[in-house]
Amino acid sequence: MDSRKTPTITDYLAAGVIANFIVTIWNMTPNDYIFYLLSLPVYTIAGAVSSYLVCTRSSSGFLGVGIKSAFISWLCVIILISVMTNVLTSEFILTLLITFNIGSIIVAYYIQRKTLRNKIIENINTSG
Repeated sequence: MDSRKTPTITDYLAAGVIANFIVTIWNMTPNDYIFYLLSLPVYTIAGAVSSYLVCTRSSSGFLGVGIKSAFISWLCVIILISVMTNVLTSEFILTLLITFNIGSIIVAYYIQRKTLRNKIIENINTSG
């Protein structure tokens, strides 16, 4: 029996809703220059949080799961924001795509490292 876990489409859509929540709340802040500069880390964190939640549901292939999660989260945010505001710029769409992917790649490598560390510790404990 295969013990591999893979996320379902529901997991990906839930991640998209979480990313949309973070982006929408952030976009309600004042449109000052400082908030514009802080948007990049906030959007990266939104992509990282949503990808982290999906990657923890997987047992392997974290980078692929993270990128897929970032893309589906990006689609959800674009669709939901366009429905709510009718104001989307190409810069905003591209910024979200890039920052979500950066956040998901960082998280995927973090989870891969954590998984490998746990396997090494488990092998050391069982062998000695």
